[in-house]
Amino acid sequence: MSSVLISAVVFALFFIAAALVGRRMAGRGRPYGMVTLSIHFALFVLVAAGAAATFYKLRLLNAGATLTTISLAVVGATLLANLVVGITMTLARGERRQLSRVHRTSTILMMLSIGASIAFMAAGL
Repeated sequence: MSSVLISAVVFALFFIAAALVGRRMAGRGRPYGMVTLSIHFALFVLVAAGAAATFYKLRLLNAGATLTTISLAVVGATLLANLVVGITMTLARGERRQLSRVHRTSTILMMLSIGASIAFMAAGL
C-alpha cells in the first residue's frame, strides 16, 4: 500500500502546482499567455496520469479500499469536468463568470477528494 500512497502524494503535488498556475492565470485575466496556458495544461496531464496510476495501483493490490476507490473516482469525475470547462473557457469569447465558478468549484472538490483519498490510504480504508 505504500507505493500507492507515494503515487498519490506525488500526484497531489502536481495538483498543487497546477492549482497555483491556474490561480495565477485567474489573477491576470484574459487573454491567457500561451506559455502559462501550456504549463497549466501540461500539469493537468500530469495530474490525470497520476490519478490514473494511483487508481491502477490500488486496483492491482486488491486492497479492498472502498473509500479510497470512491474518492479517487470523484477525482476522475472532477478531472473530466475541469477538462471540459477549461477548454470551453479557453475557446469562449468574452468573460464567462459561471464557467470560472464551475472550474474553481470542481478544483476545490478535487482537492478535497485527493486529500480524502490520501487520508483513507494512510488509514488503510
